[in-house]
Amino acid sequence: MTDNIIHKYKTDSLTPDELQQMRDELLAKDDEQLSALLESEWNDANDDNDHLRYESHCATLYNNVANRILGDSIHQQYDIKSTQRQSGKIRFLRIVQMAAALLLPVALVAIGMLYYENRQMATDAIVVSTGHGEQATVTLPDGSKVSVNQNTRLTYVPSKFRGSERRVSMDGEGFYSVSRDESRPFYVDADGLCVKVLGTKFNLKAHDKDKSAELVLVEGSVSFTSLILKESQILKPHQKIVLDKTTGRMSIENLDDCDTEMAWLRKELVFRNTPMSIVFAQMRKQFHKDFVVNNQVDQHELFTGTLSSVDLNNNLEIIDLSCGLSSRIVGKKVYVEKAK
Repeated sequence: MTDNIIHKYKTDSLTPDELQQMRDELLAKDDEQLSALLESEWNDANDDNDHLRYESHCATLYNNVANRILGDSIHQQYDIKSTQRQSGKIRFLRIVQMAAALLLPVALVAIGMLYYENRQMATDAIVVSTGHGEQATVTLPDGSKVSVNQNTRLTYVPSKFRGSERRVSMDGEGFYSVSRDESRPFYVDADGLCVKVLGTKFNLKAHDKDKSAELVLVEGSVSFTSLILKESQILKPHQKIVLDKTTGRMSIENLDDCDTEMAWLRKELVFRNTPMSIVFAQMRKQFHKDFVVNNQVDQHELFTGTLSSVDLNNNLEIIDLSCGLSSRIVGKKVYVEKAK
């Protein structure tokens, strides 16, 4: 370490690069090298004038650190005269002070890095986002699992799983398998609604851009709250609740089974006595294709079947055979007409 670097440190004129250089060199020295450096610095500052200047510099450093860390209200002035003791004690104090002054940048950097990393881990939100045709499964800090459908955004902050509650927010569709913990409720926040559970399985479809949201309960119990009306409904297994996000009103219906509502988990599109107009609309949304349907095709005809959510060609073959149609894909469009 050059004398120039040490002198600039004493006079508080180091550049950021020089401070980093000093830190790196200090970290590279062993105990004997540090001891020799401290002794050398003490000898260089042996005369009274240098001693007073050094003590004055220590006072400035002490006051600056006290102001930064403790604030003006707890600030203590460094009394130079009180340090003028017997020569042996002065030497010991000087070495300790020099060690503290030299190691201060290292300590502050280390403490700052630890504080920053811990704060980032505690406050940064984790976002799981899926695009078109993508799905993902997320394991939350409490062991709960969420399978998210395509075009979904799930957000949570790890620190919110350490206190009295567990909370996530979602824009899209997800199947939740929540670990039971009666002392810490699990919340899902979405546009216009809030879901509260203790431990259960349910499917929630709540896209911000949609005018409605729906939840299907598989097992356990769910409290579903409309944020507009500030009203809640308790669901039982095999029940479906639909929220009108414009009015805040909720409606509940009983289901024979939940398989149809969660077909997306199996990469399926399930239709039960569904008009062909809705079948085409669903595939238009799923595959991002514009369906051009000939006027001769009866779109009121009902269709029952299970299609793929990833294979458009196979779907068109099934529909053509079932309904006597002829379909062909041209670019971004699907042309549908009666089979000849």
